[in-house]
Amino acid sequence: MKVSLYSMIAGCGLALFTGLGQAQTLTDTVTIEGELTQLENSFQGPAQLAPGSRFVVTIEQDRTATESSATATMKFYEDAVLQMEVMFYDDQGVPISTPVVTTYSSTTMPSIDSRTAQFLFDPQVAEEATYAMQGMDINGRNMDTTINLSETTQTLLTDTSNYPAIAEGAVDALFSFYVMNGDEGRGISMSAEGNVDTITVVFVDTDNDGVPDYLDQCAASLESETVMFDWVDSGVTNYTDASGCTIMDRYAACEADEAQQPSSPWGWFQPVYSGPSYCESQVVYQLQDEGIIDYSEGRMLRNALRLSHDSSMF
Repeated sequence: MKVSLYSMIAGCGLALFTGLGQAQTLTDTVTIEGELTQLENSFQGPAQLAPGSRFVVTIEQDRTATESSATATMKFYEDAVLQMEVMFYDDQGVPISTPVVTTYSSTTMPSIDSRTAQFLFDPQVAEEATYAMQGMDINGRNMDTTINLSETTQTLLTDTSNYPAIAEGAVDALFSFYVMNGDEGRGISMSAEGNVDTITVVFVDTDNDGVPDYLDQCAASLESETVMFDWVDSGVTNYTDASGCTIMDRYAACEADEAQQPSSPWGWFQPVYSGPSYCESQVVYQLQDEGIIDYSEGRMLRNALRLSHDSSMF
């Protein structure tokens, strides 16, 4: 087998086309904004809110969290929420002070007992997303907080096949928030309600190829500007497909697959063949079928691949 640039993948231990099977944390940052319509706490009572008051919620979640339980219309994850923050602003954009901490992380909650996410998507009722954290604050008092989103006129969850994906952009949904700090009856509770108008999701994209890690099947893509076969430059742009894999990743997968094939039944006698493998020869056809390259680019790839194999004979 010829030694090539893309065969280094095997040496680096990179698993190609592994999807979500990788043992890593894939963190999404979800920002939810909208009109604040109600805010009150057990110490001061209801706040007098002027029209134009706002809330901003930030949630960091781990898409690789283990699914704890599920039905046809529900998914529940025990360790999905990494941290949450809820901020309130008056009609002038000035933060509204509260008697209870509204940032929930390992800093404000040194002891965290649960950090759950639950998604309901029964077509007969409103879709919901609920995020909750429970533990002890820095003073050793109970801290129990919940954020809930509920659909109104549009779908809240756009994909529930894996870890549910929440809608982005302009979103019409209801927001509610509750926190209890201290023991029930002796602590301070606070609640808020509002109307969501915008949701923004920032996905982790480790290799900066425009495909978020949770969808990226090639998490460490070969990102040469053009497709290279050893020293041979094909002149074809090294496009990235919807799965996050570049053209060079596809050829590298062929090399990795060839390296894993059983030893030849010919024993010490190896038939001499220096051309592209069957896998390599099929890459061009796959790319053309998917509309990633045209006929002329396919010809350029075949010529460059053949030249690379021919040059390895000398």
